Amino acid sequence: MSETPQPQEPESPRHDRAGGVRVAWRGWLSRLKTAAIWMTASVLILLAVLVTSLRLVLPMAAEYREQMAAELGGLLGHRVEIGALDARWRLLGPRILLDDVAIYGEDVTTPALQVAQVDVGVRAILSLWHRQLRVHSVRVLGADVHVYRAAEGGVQ
Repeated sequence: MSETPQPQEPESPRHDRAGGVRVAWRGWLSRLKTAAIWMTASVLILLAVLVTSLRLVLPMAAEYREQMAAELGGLLGHRVEIGALDARWRLLGPRILLDDVAIYGEDVTTPALQVAQVDVGVRAILSLWHRQLRVHSVRVLGADVHVYRAAEGGVQ
């Protein structure tokens, strides 16, 4: 009564005793999960550094009041004066506050448009990505507009 040994099948490299192909996938899934965690952590840390940097730099925006007035004047084609410039980080992003804004028309002695405050909301991520200021909201408070009708019927 001797037992005859059964021939053993050679094991496939993809299969093993612990569950076949599933073991190989577990290794890849574990590596993929680890990589995803590291990527997410890296992105969150980078965003935290970016927001902190912007919050530290924004109070220095007041030094650029004259440059901002010159840029706005160039865009509008008229002389622009800004009384005060302030930048802050509000809930979802930076905001630029312009106080006592005056835009002069043809007559340079009196402003054609005078605004108590302009509140500009900026899209920080898009602005950095496109390397150009991207605005998502503009709020004008206390506007005083002077419109003149010329002798030939045009409006100034």
